[in-house]
Formats: sequence, C-alpha cells, structure tokens
Amino acid sequence: MSLVNAFINQIGREIGREVYRNARVRSSKHIPTLSYTDFNKDFADEIKSFELATYDKVSVRNLINLIEKSENVNPRSFNWQDCYIELDNKIDFCKEHLDKEHLDKLESLDQQNSMNFSVAKERHKTFIGQTIENIKLEIANHEKRNPILAFTISLLGFNPFFYKLNFGKIFSHLFGTVVGIICFYYGYIIYIDPIGHHGNLLIKNDADLTKVKNLGITIIVIGSIFYLPVLISSIKRILIEQKNNANNKETLITLTDYQCNLNKSK
Repeated sequence: MSLVNAFINQIGREIGREVYRNARVRSSKHIPTLSYTDFNKDFADEIKSFELATYDKVSVRNLINLIEKSENVNPRSFNWQDCYIELDNKIDFCKEHLDKEHLDKLESLDQQNSMNFSVAKERHKTFIGQTIENIKLEIANHEKRNPILAFTISLLGFNPFFYKLNFGKIFSHLFGTVVGIICFYYGYIIYIDPIGHHGNLLIKNDADLTKVKNLGITIIVIGSIFYLPVLISSIKRILIEQKNNANNKETLITLTDYQCNLNKSK
C-alpha cells in the first residue's frame, strides 16, 4: 500500500464529507462551491470496473491509461481521493495476479499514482486554504452589518441597499415603503380629523362622519398591504443573514480542523 491509504487512515473520509454537508447549503458568491464532480465519480466508477484482460500486457496498458487520467481529478471536491484509493487497490491486485515480469512496471505505476495523489492533495490544500480565507472575509463583512441598524433602516425600505441586493428588490422595497407611508399619513389624518380632511364628502350627521373615518381606516389598510410585505421580507433577509453567518462560523471551524489534519498528513 502507498501513501494514499496512509493519508486516508489519518484524515478520514468522513471529515471531508461533514465539511461538504455543512458548506453546500451556502450560496454566497464569495465562497467557492464544495461539491462532488461528475468527472471524479464517473472516473472512480471506471476504475472500479477495471478487470484483468486476457493478456497481461493489455491489463498493464489499461492501468497506465487510468493512471494518466487520474491527473485530471478535480481537487475542489471531497471525493477527489477516491480515485487514487481505487487505483491503489487495482495496482496491488495486479501485483498479485499478473506475471512477475510486470512487477517493476507496476511498482513504477504505484509510485506514479502516489505522485499524482500528492499533486492533487496540494491542489486540494490550496483550495481549502482559499475557501477558509473567503469564509473569513464573508464573516468579517457580516460583522460590519449591525442587525439593529439593519432593522432600523428596513423600516424606511432601505434593506436592499444595506445588503446590496439587485435593482428589482431595491425598487419594490422603495415603492412599497413610499406608498405605505403616504397611505398611513393620509389615512391617519383623515381618521383623527375627519371634519378638516373630508374632501368632497359631505358631513351632515354622525353617520357621514363615521364614513369619513372608515375611509381613513381603509386607506391605512391599503398602505399596510403595500408596506407589510416589504417589512416582512426585510426581517426575513436579516434572519437569513444571521443564519448564514452562523453556518459560516460552523463551517469555518470544521474546515480549519480539516486543514490542520490535512497539513499534518505526509
């Protein structure tokens, strides 16, 4: 067995899986995606399907082709090492079942697999380091956004500006807020002072006065229809940002532990 299995024994595949599970729920544009790639999975399946050919030379040639393909394994996912594990197993299998005249070549392939693994590991370490730095940046940016301030400016419809959302969100929030405030204002003054703000409505008795007051209430309700969705959307955005930051902190801890183990392995 080469350094491939030694690495897996020390790091453990589940650590990587746990990082993946924690990180994949995030959608921040600052953080690279941690995912399983089709090439890695398909290639690992191709290695697993490797079988001895009728002639030993053909088996060795097929193994050489797989070793060459392993140089394209994507280290941005946590299944990157699976291909090298399978190759390591296939090489050991061939050492036991092929003619001894191929042993030197198989030893050479074993070393080449270890070298390819080391290169992929370094690329994976670089990617993990980059991801950690990006998560730290994301956390630092979030800490600058005071949730109390975010809620305060959300009352004025400026939540999309605060979180740098798209133009559509900015327009809809400002429109809903402006219409809501106007309706609240006029609805309120009509309700508390129906005589002074009855407009073209005639007030001859208490029933007419009640109608004007009801008009004020109706205008306030219309304002609420425009304003409340904006406020609810803003509060949801604040809660989502808080949850994302908590997820980022949890992922950072897991990734940092994973990186430490990764750096300790030879």
